Amino acid sequence: MGRLTAQAKSELVETRRRQILEAAAEVFSARGYHDATMREVAAAAGLAQGTLYLYFPGKRELLLAVWDHLVIRSLAPLLEQAGPADLAEFFKTVLRNRLQILEQYAPLMRLVYHIADHDETFRAALIDRLEQMHDVAETCIRRGIQEGAIRPVEPRIAARMFSSVIVGYLFTQQFFDAANWPYGVDRVADEMGRVLAFGVVPRAATDLDGAAAPDPRRARERQDGRRGGERV
Repeated sequence: MGRLTAQAKSELVETRRRQILEAAAEVFSARGYHDATMREVAAAAGLAQGTLYLYFPGKRELLLAVWDHLVIRSLAPLLEQAGPADLAEFFKTVLRNRLQILEQYAPLMRLVYHIADHDETFRAALIDRLEQMHDVAETCIRRGIQEGAIRPVEPRIAARMFSSVIVGYLFTQQFFDAANWPYGVDRVADEMGRVLAFGVVPRAATDLDGAAAPDPRRARERQDGRRGGERV
C-alpha cells in the first residue's frame, strides 16, 4: 500500500476531526459534561480512545472545539455567501441558520454556558471565541455600510447586539414553555429579519418581497386632510 500524500493526510486528519466533533456533540448533549467520557466519544466516533487523545488532550478542549465547530467556523462562509445586498433577506438567512443550530443542539449550548460560569479557564477561552465571532460579524457590517446596504452605525455594537438577539432567544426558549410556542424557526427568522432590517417604527420601506410598505402616519394625515376639506 502506497504512502499517503501530504494532501491526503491533511484530508484524513480533517475528516477524523469532524467525525470526532460530531460524535462529541451528541455525547455531550445526551450525557452532560461531567458524565460524558472520552471513551464514550471515541466509541461514538468509531475510533480508538488513543486516537482521540491525539486530537484533543481532554474534555475541556474537546467541548470548546465542538462549540467552535458548530458556531464559529460555520459563520464566516455563511456571511460571505449571503452578503448584505438585500438586508432583510440577509438577516433572515443568517438567523435561520443560527436558530436551527441552537435548536438542534440546545442542551449542548446550555452546557457550554453553564461550564463557562464555573470554570474561569473555559470562560476565558469561550470569550476569545465569541470575540472571533463578533469580528466576523463586524467585518460583514462594515462591508454593508461601505456598500450602502446598512446605514452608518457603530459596527462593534451592532455585531454584539446581533449576537445577543440570537443567544437571548435561545435562553428565552429554555425558560418558557417552548413546546407551546406556536412559531417555528422559519417564522421567527422571518420576523426577526424584518425587525432588524427595518425596525418597528411605521415607515415607507421595501419589505422582503420588494413591495413598498405603506406609511400609516401619512395615510392618516391624508385621510384627516380629506375630512377637513369636506367640513369646509
